Amino acid sequence: NIQSSSSNNGDSGEETASLANVGNGFVQSEVVILQNNGNGDSSPTISDAEELIGVYIFSINETFTLDPRSNYILPMFRPIIDIERYGSIEKYFSSMDNRGNAQRAYRLRVEEKFLPRGQVFIRESDRLLGETYWSDLASNETNEFNLGQDPDLRYIEYVKLNSRRKVNQPNGNR
Repeated sequence: NIQSSSSNNGDSGEETASLANVGNGFVQSEVVILQNNGNGDSSPTISDAEELIGVYIFSINETFTLDPRSNYILPMFRPIIDIERYGSIEKYFSSMDNRGNAQRAYRLRVEEKFLPRGQVFIRESDRLLGETYWSDLASNETNEFNLGQDPDLRYIEYVKLNSRRKVNQPNGNR
């Protein structure tokens, strides 16, 4: 799915590499590798995607070396994402006290662009919290997901029973 090419821009000595992704608009399992070019820049600048009938082209401002068995992910999509974190508690009513941890839940919405499906790593305050997989999201679509119990969000529920009344309904035909 990945096609790459390199072109020389005349006498300037500057080369531009382009990556094209054919198909559904994203690289699903391939990882692009980048190595430091020696002048202090560790990563090239990648232009915004140009799309024509399902073919996405990304221009890269410099030549780079792809080494085998290395990992480097190029940020080809830069969508604006609204994300909200909240604690989710799902439980049934009970006459006994209850305690536990809330679920670490998230609600995200992409405002302007399509967001492709894929594996997502969730970080907060430079801490890896977990990973999830989401499907394709259209613009202005909301996706909710959770990462399991949040050890930082505990709840205690105290139950006070106000009355004990038993209601018997007659079994008569009217």
